[in-house]
Formats: sequence, structure tokens, C-alpha cells
Amino acid sequence: MHNLKEMKVHNLFLIILLSYSMTSFSQTTESLLYNIKGQLRADTSLIIDSDQLTKWMRVEDQIITEIVNRIEYSEMASDYNLTGISIVSFNIDSNGSMKDFKILKQVGGGLEEKIRICINSIGCLNSLAPTDKINYTYFLTFEFLLIDSKEFIKKENAIPVYKVKFDRIQK
Repeated sequence: MHNLKEMKVHNLFLIILLSYSMTSFSQTTESLLYNIKGQLRADTSLIIDSDQLTKWMRVEDQIITEIVNRIEYSEMASDYNLTGISIVSFNIDSNGSMKDFKILKQVGGGLEEKIRICINSIGCLNSLAPTDKINYTYFLTFEFLLIDSKEFIKKENAIPVYKVKFDRIQK
């Protein structure tokens, strides 16, 4: 009888340990842009499935790094001081090619065209390719910012110097 009670306590402990491990493991499936449910953090109505999220997580750092290194403000957006958030979607076909680029939220001034060109030139998109003939849709959010250095200096009494901190992006 005493042995049976010890087994129940041991099994209960094992179940708690496994539950904690599964919870801890599932929490690591979040990405910088997508939450654990595959929802785009900037707009949770835009969702990818778990297979897409798994593929995305393998190449997210590389994609973000390449976008940060390549994308530039368009001349028109700079001239008109355009800032704001842009959300785009695109499909990846079974060959890893980008198809059906769409602008879901626009800043304008040619910025979304810069995004399209940049994404299309990224070499690791084939890692996102579905194994079946279905196209996968992905969503990306961009925030475009312009800093007026004179206004910044007046407000902060310092010269602004900005650099993307890649240790947050790269593991």
C-alpha cells in the first residue's frame, strides 16, 4: 500500500515535470514578428499556421538581417518626411519564389516598392517553401522613421547616432 502511494506521488511529480517542460518548450516557438499562435504581433488578425511558423523561425534572423542591411528610404519618402507603419503580405510557392506581394497597410512614397524589391532579393525564401503545391502567405511589418537631427538636438541636447543592434536579431 505504501509503495502504491509512492508511485502515485512519483507519477504526479512526473506529470507536473512533463507539463512544465512542454509549456517551456512551447514558449520558445515565439518569434520576433509572430507570437506562439502564429499571429503577426502588429496585427493579430494576420495568422500563419504552425508549419509556416516553424519554417519562419528557422530563417527569421537571416531574413530580418538581410532586410535591415538592404532596405533604404525612397527619395520621395525622404523628401516628404513620410513615416509610419507598413504591413505587407506575400506568398511563397513550392519553388521558394515570392508571389502575390500585397500592401495591407501603406506609408507610401515608394517605401512599399522598396520592401517588395528587398524581399524578392532575399536568398533564403526557398526555406519557406511548402512541401505541397499550396502557396504559403507570410506577413511582415515595417516601421519607417525619420529623425530630424536639428529637432532632436534641441530636445535632447545631444547628437543622435543610431545603429541597429544585431545581437537581438542574431542568435
